[in-house]
Amino acid sequence: MAPGDRSRKRKALPPGHSTSQTNSSSVNTNSSNSSKKGRGPSTNAALDKATSGGRKVFLDIPDNKVKPVGQWASSFATEVGIICRTWANPSMEKWGDISTEDKDFMCKKILASKQILDLE
Repeated sequence: MAPGDRSRKRKALPPGHSTSQTNSSSVNTNSSNSSKKGRGPSTNAALDKATSGGRKVFLDIPDNKVKPVGQWASSFATEVGIICRTWANPSMEKWGDISTEDKDFMCKKILASKQILDLE
């Protein structure tokens, strides 16, 4: 056992005693789980801030690589994921099942989104 993993054994209660309290002031009627909303959809805030005012970010894709490298590579990947989750048909199991027209449409959306690409 690790030093911080000490566990206590509970003492047995005498017969007739219960662990629930009947005092109404100690009963929590507020259900915190029902009001949870989660994180919500990704917005790619870093890329939004960098491309505000019509600016473009530099995205380097070297000849010997198939994906971008550099400072904005992860933001670009996030943006591609957002667009694919928004526009791709969720019933498709594989990328190959998506029609060429739908792929072209998403590629145009990626290239047009927030004017993010300044390829070299």
